[in-house]
Amino acid sequence: MAASIGKCSISVYTSSCFSFSPLHPSEINLIRLKDCKRGIVSHLLKNGIRSGVKGGADVFSEADLICKRVGLFTIEEAFTVCPYHRDFLGVHWRPKTSFQYPDHQGNAKPYRSFNSLMSKRMVSEFGTLVPIGSGICRKCHGDYLNLPSSIGMIGEVEVPMEDNHRNEETYVATSIQNQQSTCTDGHKTFTHTMGYVKQDFFAVLSLLEHTLVTLKQQLPHSTEAYLRSENAGCYHCG
Repeated sequence: MAASIGKCSISVYTSSCFSFSPLHPSEINLIRLKDCKRGIVSHLLKNGIRSGVKGGADVFSEADLICKRVGLFTIEEAFTVCPYHRDFLGVHWRPKTSFQYPDHQGNAKPYRSFNSLMSKRMVSEFGTLVPIGSGICRKCHGDYLNLPSSIGMIGEVEVPMEDNHRNEETYVATSIQNQQSTCTDGHKTFTHTMGYVKQDFFAVLSLLEHTLVTLKQQLPHSTEAYLRSENAGCYHCG
């Protein structure tokens, strides 16, 4: 029998206590998260998570993916991870066949996948961790959208894009850096829910205008705003 390599830092946040991975039996050492650099794009696309192929990414690295799967929404680079948790919380993770949204009923098909914001709100609202990439049905998704915000978010932004094989839309969040020296939280997120609209100049301008007006109302002392594009070359009016 192989000797145990000891518990990794990630094991504190999971119910499993394995060390060795059956997928990589030759790997017998703990590894720091900062050294986890496997490709994750195909895994994100397969599980309906924004990959950055179109628009912004929801997960930026293998380390970020592992952390978010256990409810750590900042990357703890100094943490260690064992081969088992690296595999089965990372690119070899698979969603459960049953829905995990609280109070879910019925046998509806998955309508969307949980992203980072949704997973974080499940912890805040219900004390339940639902890993990113897990499925959610249309009814539960509607219930989620009606939840009060309780994690320091001003709102939530939903813009239809084609970067999710499972669903017809994905989430795109616009983050605002609060520049007031007296404010301790660094980011606020505005979310706009839109139907199937053309993503042209007018749609973008409408979202931007509403965001800036609301920001000015909530932070009346702010005088400057900095815009950062997601590498879109231009927006055509036609």
